[in-house]
Amino acid sequence: MVLTGESIATYMDKTDISHRLFVTPSVNRTRMLGASSLDVRLGNQFIVFRKHTLPYLDAENLTPQAVRAVQERRIVEYFQEGITLHPNELVIGSTLEYVSLPPGLMCYVASKSGWGRMGLVIATAPKVDPGFAGCITLELLNAGQVPLKLYAGYPIAQLIFHRCDSEQVYKGAYNCPVGPEFPKLSPKEGEAKFWARAK
Repeated sequence: MVLTGESIATYMDKTDISHRLFVTPSVNRTRMLGASSLDVRLGNQFIVFRKHTLPYLDAENLTPQAVRAVQERRIVEYFQEGITLHPNELVIGSTLEYVSLPPGLMCYVASKSGWGRMGLVIATAPKVDPGFAGCITLELLNAGQVPLKLYAGYPIAQLIFHRCDSEQVYKGAYNCPVGPEFPKLSPKEGEAKFWARAK
């Protein structure tokens, strides 16, 4: 079931903090709560690609050192400095908001239609699991025809919440991030999981 804006506000006001939806900094509910979504703003940290350093990223060598060789972190000033995305360019950003989901609630990240009409795709892994806490990573892709300048602190995406039929504890690899995180990839671990499922 998708939560309405009113139901989202109810979760944010729960007296039982173990079942409360936390969003910080505090939300201007008049501006940020929609009929069935909550707007989130763009944070000020970005992971950008060093396209000139290596010819490719080798899937058999996805060590933290190999990833850092092709990606670097940049920090910009809120509402002043922007980051420019050229056509077909991808940067990793995150929400300004730190979101803590109770164990019975999950959400999806969706693009805002105004940005979508300009060619911006929020190509994030869209599902945020119950119990997750942290800034939500956003893979920002300019699929349009002209460069786009994005500013930290401006609305960038929306969260659509769903109730779960049971409570879950978050067990993912990205725990309590306060900005975009570098990829945590392990091809050997992924291969082992694949063959375990295939048995």
